[in-house]
Amino acid sequence: PGCVHGTCIEPWQCLCETNWGGQLCDKDLNYCGTHPPCLNGGTCSNTGPDKYQCSCPEGYSGQNCEIAEHACLSDPCHNGGSCLETSTGFECVCAPGWAGPTCTDNIDDCSPNPCGHGGTCQDLVDGFKCICPPQWTGKTCQLDANECEGKPCVNANSCRNLIGSYYCDCITGWSGHNCDININDCRGQCQNGGSCRDLVNGYRCICSPGYAGDHCEKDINECASNPCMNGGHCQDEINGFQCLCPAGFSGNLCQVRSMDYCEPNPCQNGAQCFNLAMDYFCNCPEDYEGKNCSHLKDHCRTTPCEVIDSCTVAVASNSTPEGVRYISSNVCGPHGKCKSQAGGKFTCECNKGFTGTYCHETPNSFQIISSGYTSGLISCDSYFFFSPLPSLSLFQTIADINDYINDCSKNPCHNGGTCRDLVNDFFCECKNGWKGKTCHSRDSQCDEATCNNGGTCYDEGDTFKCMCPAGWEGATCNIARNSSCLPNPCHNGGTCVVSGDSFTCVCKEGWEGPTCTQNTNDCSPHPCYNSGTCVDGDNWYRCECAPGFAGPDCRININECQSSPCAFGATCIDEINGYRCICPPGRSGPGCQEVTGRPCFTSIRVMPDGAKWDDDCNTCQCLNGKVTCSKVWCGPRPCVIHAKGHNECPAGHACVPVKEDHCFTHPCTAVGECWPSNQQPVKTKCNSDSYYQDNCANITFTFNKEMMAPGLTTEHICSELRNLNILKNVSVEYSIYITCEPSHLANNEIHVAIVSIPGTFLNVLVVNRLDICVTCGFHKNRNSWLCQHFLWFSFHPSPLLKTGKKSWLHVHI
Repeated sequence: PGCVHGTCIEPWQCLCETNWGGQLCDKDLNYCGTHPPCLNGGTCSNTGPDKYQCSCPEGYSGQNCEIAEHACLSDPCHNGGSCLETSTGFECVCAPGWAGPTCTDNIDDCSPNPCGHGGTCQDLVDGFKCICPPQWTGKTCQLDANECEGKPCVNANSCRNLIGSYYCDCITGWSGHNCDININDCRGQCQNGGSCRDLVNGYRCICSPGYAGDHCEKDINECASNPCMNGGHCQDEINGFQCLCPAGFSGNLCQVRSMDYCEPNPCQNGAQCFNLAMDYFCNCPEDYEGKNCSHLKDHCRTTPCEVIDSCTVAVASNSTPEGVRYISSNVCGPHGKCKSQAGGKFTCECNKGFTGTYCHETPNSFQIISSGYTSGLISCDSYFFFSPLPSLSLFQTIADINDYINDCSKNPCHNGGTCRDLVNDFFCECKNGWKGKTCHSRDSQCDEATCNNGGTCYDEGDTFKCMCPAGWEGATCNIARNSSCLPNPCHNGGTCVVSGDSFTCVCKEGWEGPTCTQNTNDCSPHPCYNSGTCVDGDNWYRCECAPGFAGPDCRININECQSSPCAFGATCIDEINGYRCICPPGRSGPGCQEVTGRPCFTSIRVMPDGAKWDDDCNTCQCLNGKVTCSKVWCGPRPCVIHAKGHNECPAGHACVPVKEDHCFTHPCTAVGECWPSNQQPVKTKCNSDSYYQDNCANITFTFNKEMMAPGLTTEHICSELRNLNILKNVSVEYSIYITCEPSHLANNEIHVAIVSIPGTFLNVLVVNRLDICVTCGFHKNRNSWLCQHFLWFSFHPSPLLKTGKKSWLHVHI
């Protein structure tokens, strides 16, 4: 058999576990520990395997001390419990706070938790202790603690205890629950780029150079010291000044005598002209602007405007005692007069030759104005900030509508009473002897609904009075003391209305959200036309118009032709953000300011526009006053050696005899060439290997000398080549150099080098397959004598072949 509480080592031999013995490890050696048999505090002793003995306390007997004789003699009840003997032993009557057979268990007085408002319960004997949050006190944290006793308000006038909280009445300049946050008093008060430094209940502006004052609002007058000399007028500027000099003076202080830039006067519309160092300045009247005061000033772009009606705008002005000046809205432009109509509308009375809603169209105009647009509509509760034709226009509605809850909506007043709405209340004006909150009675001012929230109503004859219970105030006990509206949680002028334990904010127009902090998006839906950008403000918006458009919602296409930019009788065509001039004959340019068809003045005579003439081997043309000539080097002139009388060569030149090898058809007796006196003839040619280069090419011409006249030199032939029309037509853009050398291989050949700057002209020659040949072969012109004697010529290499090797293009004539 197996070992019961042990491990079998070999047959009939077991290794027993602790407290077990016997051959099969089935005898309990610790019966007292495995089966505690002794009762009533008896002591157990192991006497053998599966055997024990109980030593009973006084008053007990039996094998297991189960027989009670005097059980209470051992005082078994703890913690002040009383012992009662019974037939089976004893019974303990425990003191308060204790439990269990012998009163050893402490009763948990914190279950369930008796502490309110989040207090922590600490169990005691027969009791408990609540550890309360700071704002609560009492045995079970149910009493409101006076937090003000701990002086939590740092910078406050007073501390006011509230239910479960406290309120600090902060000193001006401080905020926060404990008045420990310094309010940032810097809110954009510093002007003209000044920086603001926050102080306690104040601020200080650090001004930019050139400004002073508490808010940097004063421009320091640098003209106070009269720095301008010679009668110059000082004009104060930001952090500096400028001297407007009288005629004949210039310089930064008008200290230099100089030319008079104001003569003739460039300033228009009666503006006064002043000289500057290298320029002039026009002091424009109030209604004009621009370099020469030629443009009507858009007052509403820089100054707040108030629309009086569709045709009249009031702007701030220092020139009138009232501080306001009335100007035309200029909505009809420079070609019309505005006429106000009923209902805030208007019409434009156009000058002769102009039509359209804004007198912006002419019979030849292609301007397009969006249909359906009505300009200048004015309502009683709005101002229309309108600039007639600016790039930035402003639309703003200034309406202060208190959108409160209407407590009169349910008609609470009876018997003809008139209801007047209040904040979270109403008031009835009773008639014909009726009384009461709702004009309900002829006898008493009071009824059950007069006073709210449990208030008691007292009739005082012509009126009533409510005695409010704790926590309420107001004429009808409708306002809660220490309510959720203190301090006011509603921003931006919103009104707080108590709603039970919470509140509701009634926001002013232009604001929304639970506490009126969200600015209403006045740009939704998008109100700006023609790609205008909408800028949202506090209960207003403005449209920043794309270039070429104007108006409150950018519907007006600005007529750039209004300023008559096309001169000299030209026709102006208005376009988007621009214009186009159709010039009359004899005029050109963006504004038709350029004269066309002007003659050319040469050293010899006056040439009419379009005329052509020859200048040596080149051809010239007059184009609107500008002379354009081809740029072919004509080479030396021919001359007669030792000629009597008139010298054939230009000044500084000498008649040099032609070399023997340059005489192509003999004899060349007395034939010479004109060269500078201090310079010998220069040979200009390409590299000797005759390769085609970027700006150079070699051509070999073969002639039938038997058909040619005697006395011709290589320079004679070269001169005829320079007069070919193909060279003249292209050399207007390129400089061409042609030189000729006799061939050392055959006496009927001439090597011609053609150099162009830049070299792209040679590409033209090659691509056109050497029109020199074509000209000679098919067009009998003034070079015909030369062409008639061509046999063939070769050009090295042919770019058309693109072989990279030496090759000759032979053309037979």
